[in-house]
Amino acid sequence: MPGIGAQGGDLAAVLKAGLLADGGGLLINASRSIWQAEDAGAAAQELMNEINEHRTITA
Repeated sequence: MPGIGAQGGDLAAVLKAGLLADGGGLLINASRSIWQAEDAGAAAQELMNEINEHRTITA
């Protein structure tokens, strides 16, 4: 499975396929899209917000 971000993985599809009923169950790789970002902290926060938004919708 490609990582989310630079490798082009589809976050919504990954969450839909892998989330458990309690909203957990996944370890999502997005390292390159974060460490190569101009502001790594902001990139990580943005991805976390996007994941949490999808978790709310999907779970």
